[in-house]
Amino acid sequence: MQIKAAEAISELSTFGLGETALSLFHSEGDTRVYQRKVAGTPFGELTSTGAMALSMDALGYALYNSTSNDHRTFLGLHYATDYLEGAVLNKSMSRTHDDPFLWLGAKYKKTYLPNTTMFEPRDTTYLEYSASSVDVHGRRRVVFIQDSKVFPTFPPVPEVVRMEFTLMHLFTEVSDGRVEFVTRYVLGSLGKGVPTFLAKKMLLRNLILDPHLPQLVQKRRLLDNSIINSHGGITPVVPTIRGTDLIEIVEHTTPPHRDYMQQHEHPLQHHQYGGTGPPPRSKQVSSYSNSTNSSSYRRDAGPTAATTEAMDGWMDGEGAPSDAPSTIEAMEMLQHMQTSLEDQKMLLHLMRMRLANRTDQYDASSHFSLRYTSLPKSESARHLGFDWITKHLFYNLQREVDHCHFPSTHDPYLSVRAEPIDDTHVISHASQRVEPVAFHIAVQCMRKMVLQFPGSIEELDPTTPDMTYLRYRAAVGHNEYFENTLMREFHEDDRYTIVVLIISEDDKYPTSGLRRNWTQWVQVEPVDATHSVIRQGTTWFGLRDATRSLAIEDSTTFGPHFAACKDDDHKLAAYALLLQGSMALVAEDENAEFRRLAIEFQSASVTPH
Repeated sequence: MQIKAAEAISELSTFGLGETALSLFHSEGDTRVYQRKVAGTPFGELTSTGAMALSMDALGYALYNSTSNDHRTFLGLHYATDYLEGAVLNKSMSRTHDDPFLWLGAKYKKTYLPNTTMFEPRDTTYLEYSASSVDVHGRRRVVFIQDSKVFPTFPPVPEVVRMEFTLMHLFTEVSDGRVEFVTRYVLGSLGKGVPTFLAKKMLLRNLILDPHLPQLVQKRRLLDNSIINSHGGITPVVPTIRGTDLIEIVEHTTPPHRDYMQQHEHPLQHHQYGGTGPPPRSKQVSSYSNSTNSSSYRRDAGPTAATTEAMDGWMDGEGAPSDAPSTIEAMEMLQHMQTSLEDQKMLLHLMRMRLANRTDQYDASSHFSLRYTSLPKSESARHLGFDWITKHLFYNLQREVDHCHFPSTHDPYLSVRAEPIDDTHVISHASQRVEPVAFHIAVQCMRKMVLQFPGSIEELDPTTPDMTYLRYRAAVGHNEYFENTLMREFHEDDRYTIVVLIISEDDKYPTSGLRRNWTQWVQVEPVDATHSVIRQGTTWFGLRDATRSLAIEDSTTFGPHFAACKDDDHKLAAYALLLQGSMALVAEDENAEFRRLAIEFQSASVTPH
């Protein structure tokens, strides 16, 4: 750990110098969080930087926790109602006269994911090392390192997900009462099914700890009911501990019996390695811990139905002012409603994931497309046809979105399927991505890229505010043909939709030669005030002429690559693979164009539609 500490000081003290692979992940106040992609870690390497008004002594008061009692107090203040349990498993080094921050030991913590109990709790066992030194400028600095470690004597607890992580803090005292910090966090897998936004909350809860340390110190002082100890400092007194080597302690420790751990919600609190439990705690800490130790049931606790009904009656003017709830009661009810709302959101997310993971067979006959369409010459009939065709696609679009099995976590997604149908084949493509732009900006970009797609050679019917009917030239190899393309947009409060369709037969604007029927759709929805999710899909059939459908290899420029395959099934499989790679490249170009347009619209101060 001392070697790791030296490496951490070297890396964190020079963070950002000459870095070219960093991207801004998050900002809050004066704190900036940067991300660097690292192989083998789902979230990469995250580093936060900033400064805070805090003395080194107060820093030690907050983070130096050498007893289970102090460790639990810190976890309770930091994780609030998400805290479940914590313990100091053993210790090998403790503070000395020369280094008040020196500590080496093993710890345990168990928490819920932020603001929800819909997922199993997460726990971890880890080594912690801290020490202080002086840099080349004569400034005091402190390094804290936490590195998860699997102890054979402390196996995972049933129904709790064991996490792996590395957390490093480097604090430098730049002036009296002011500390600069650099924090690096590398997190392993959180387990299956955890949405990206929830994982981000958990990451930031550790990375944005430092700016909140002054508040945490103040709360801890109130909790300990003592600002200054008998030594005249604010650092709590910790006795010198005689310990054997840390590894020897870990190897000779007796783990709690698994059956006992299954019977108790918080096994460490009552049974620590065959011991008699933690020493008695102060009244204040015991009271706090008792309230947090019942946090596994906290979502059902809260205001009773009678209290809530009384609150409703008072709000409706039925009660006297004296019947109004106290500030504490009102805050409890507000917290209860907020946590209930979070649980409802998480339940919705889980149900969406369950639906997305269904393995029911996709019905090829229900492909999202009107395979054959026709328009007469009559103007009144044509406009009726335009309206019916586009609304039919719009009102049936949700079924196609459900069939695409998009991840409910808003993670990037790309799917290409190739299947035989009748005497030809059908290709189904779907994609999803999140763009860091507001909803109205994303709408403007997609309208420009799809509804106003350049290159048309003729406007077939007069364009209306929400619909266009244009003719485009298309080609496959040396074969050129024309496509009469109908496009329409639909606006809803929280969704923007575009549908695009090739009209098969048009008596007023006929086409001849080769033709291909295809349908495209685009959906844009807000994720939050600064992000939007974009989903797209396309369904297209093989080329055909007036009498027959062409062979698979004649319907695409990829034909020569799989023409030698022995049958159509193998050809379609090869075709799908080639399309997957090709469309990924096309998506990169489209994403780049989207971001160029987004910058253009943002600089022009585009207002919501």
